[in-house]
Amino acid sequence: MNLHVPLALLAASLHTAISAVTDTCIEQNCSSADNGRDGQVLLQHSRHNNPRRSKYAYTPSLPYNQSLPGSIPGSLLIGCEGSKFVDCWEFFTDSDPTYGYVDYVSQSEAESLGIYNVTASGSVYLGSIVGQGGPAKSIRLQAKLTFSAGVLFVIDIEHMPTGYGTWPAWWSTGPYWPNEGEIDTIEAVEVDSSIYSTLHTSSGCSEWMVPDISNGGWCNAGNGCDGCGVSGPANSAGAGFNALGGGVYVTSWTDDNISMWLFPRGSIPQDIIDGDPQPSTWSNPYVTFPLGDSCSSNFFQNQQMVINLDFCGSWAGAVFPSLNGWPGGNDACEGYVRDANNIENLEDAYWLIKYVKVFEAAS
Repeated sequence: MNLHVPLALLAASLHTAISAVTDTCIEQNCSSADNGRDGQVLLQHSRHNNPRRSKYAYTPSLPYNQSLPGSIPGSLLIGCEGSKFVDCWEFFTDSDPTYGYVDYVSQSEAESLGIYNVTASGSVYLGSIVGQGGPAKSIRLQAKLTFSAGVLFVIDIEHMPTGYGTWPAWWSTGPYWPNEGEIDTIEAVEVDSSIYSTLHTSSGCSEWMVPDISNGGWCNAGNGCDGCGVSGPANSAGAGFNALGGGVYVTSWTDDNISMWLFPRGSIPQDIIDGDPQPSTWSNPYVTFPLGDSCSSNFFQNQQMVINLDFCGSWAGAVFPSLNGWPGGNDACEGYVRDANNIENLEDAYWLIKYVKVFEAAS
């Protein structure tokens, strides 16, 4: 695997960027209240009735594809896989912006704990440790590069985290949330069998024309914290997704639209397998968010990819159900996560990722 930019050059440029920018974890003015819900109704019935804090916390990154001359649609911009997977990411170690019951650890600690490693087959394991009497040990990766419109974000996932209290996500955000937008392709909580895909923006973006969209299509709902989104296909998360061997998610972001696909393991297009994605030949995306008069493409800028596994907090905690005598809600969620009796119950709280790639998209 070769990055489009030599890693030595990238490291030098990134050091300059980090030196010039103060890394802050900006906590947005979003309510973490659960509106009195006891969490007994799982998320598919109550997602956007629970205001949730944005997941945003930005690390300085090097702008990338906007400066590439003469890129060819379908060409690989970056590829993150195997032993070089880690070269694409910074390990986020600040406090969780969403009040999660989690301790995000550094690369060295993740490796020493055994929750970051590359398997014999070359897949990347991003695990967690629970049941130790305190917050879960987990990983949040934030990309070293940012991107402008005109890209395909592609991730091949063999196993997605699932289990009560979990909140896995693959998403991207701009540096001045919500003014440069947030694109959430994958989010699920608890034992959801489908993901939720959401846009978060500043005021003025409407996706009212998207079928079954939440909050009337207003992507600044809840001051951007709730956003606007749709449920993904059946078995796009949880045990059903994992039983199928996972699959490939693709997010196409252009000036015209943001579109998302899920290809289960047995249905991945050959052009993706061959590293030459051709979206015009694929089946329809499960969602397309048009960009134009109702929501300008300017609402999304300088997107930085993030992969993380959170626990409890302002979403998974708010909808945590009553279990075996535990009441619902965030306090119960935290108790569940720290209880050694639940280590086996949370044995599926890990990612197994074949690769993350970014390609140049056709206009």
